[in-house]
Amino acid sequence: MNFAKNVMSTARGTHLTRNEYFLLAVTAVYNLCAVMASVFMNVYLYIYTGSLVIMAVYTAIRIAMFPPFFTMAGKIARRSSFSLTLCIGLFFLAIQLAMVLFLNEEFAVYPWLVYIVAMVYGIGEGFLWCSVNSLLQIVTTPETRSAFVSWQGIFNNVASIAAPVLSGLIIGISKNDTQGYIRIFQLVLAVYVILMIIGFQIKAKAKDKPFSTMHCLRLSKVEKREERWKINSIGTCLYGINNSLSLMLAGLLVFNATGSSGGLYSNLLAVFAIMAIIAYFWCSRTLSRPKILKYYLLGSIWLASATIVLALVPNIWGAIYYGVVNAMATAFYNNAYTLLGMSAIGAYEGEENITGRVIAREAYLSFGRISGMCLIVLASFILPENLFLPVSVVVVSLFSVAAAEFTRIEFKRHDLRP
Repeated sequence: MNFAKNVMSTARGTHLTRNEYFLLAVTAVYNLCAVMASVFMNVYLYIYTGSLVIMAVYTAIRIAMFPPFFTMAGKIARRSSFSLTLCIGLFFLAIQLAMVLFLNEEFAVYPWLVYIVAMVYGIGEGFLWCSVNSLLQIVTTPETRSAFVSWQGIFNNVASIAAPVLSGLIIGISKNDTQGYIRIFQLVLAVYVILMIIGFQIKAKAKDKPFSTMHCLRLSKVEKREERWKINSIGTCLYGINNSLSLMLAGLLVFNATGSSGGLYSNLLAVFAIMAIIAYFWCSRTLSRPKILKYYLLGSIWLASATIVLALVPNIWGAIYYGVVNAMATAFYNNAYTLLGMSAIGAYEGEENITGRVIAREAYLSFGRISGMCLIVLASFILPENLFLPVSVVVVSLFSVAAAEFTRIEFKRHDLRP
């Protein structure tokens, strides 16, 4: 069902439940805060450390925290509730922002402090995203799910525009960019406290059924659904290698290409967000099951070209090309990637506590992301300073194409439908 029809179904009287309204509020406001904070977090720390290698290790440590704390959140939620683990995640994220504000210039003197920040950040996100992803399955019903996803998409797209605009205004009224970043972090920290209060209002418990992450990590080929799970897991790992660029390097490269201007950076992000909305709307109207693999491959080629051009043309024109093409590519690529993942996990929904599958998929994604960052760090030691960045970006970028092409070939070989 396309985006427009989803919205119309909401308008015609599909009512969300109390839990769904609270979860919608948490995800919408958190997305607004996350875009505001995370966009500038790497930039803020990069200003003090001055090292892309340190930022790569920082991001790798953050991502490495996901799988174990996803698992811990799932185990705690079985005994209590996901609303508790959701608030634990927000608490750690608030602590992380408080650390950044407190340490401030200490990062320039002791760069290793960013690694501690990365650990706290990763713990918070591990708890948060396990809770949100699981609650999406628990609190929504077949009757309300379409309406919920529609409104969530609307709010997330609005947040993607509002966050950089609001950030730009805050930076504009500040004495300098760094002071603007600090004000953004202070605002987000206050909102996280409010979200903890809202999160506790979600009354939903996990299924009282054990799950084994190690079992879900196994890649066997006994039946069709396990073959599908294996293909999706390997594809997720390959996607993660490419995704490491978005998490760590791409934003910094765009920031550098704008002449290190926080205001111009924010304005560009707002324009790119508008283009992303248009691309997502187009995909929602045209993407169908027979086109999933086609869109996946097309999006992967665009995604790779965006980061490659940004690395080879490190100026405002490279940044504009990256933003425009990446906006289109992300809609095509991520929609197909998400649908393939939901299909692979959904095959087990009737027999298992799918929390284990959610965690296992996150583990494969995290492994891929860390591998991508390690490739970038390794290239910095092997290649000359003026070559390591463009070479590593080109190599890592091509893994998006590898993920899509591997999936297409394997689906055809095993006669699987998307």
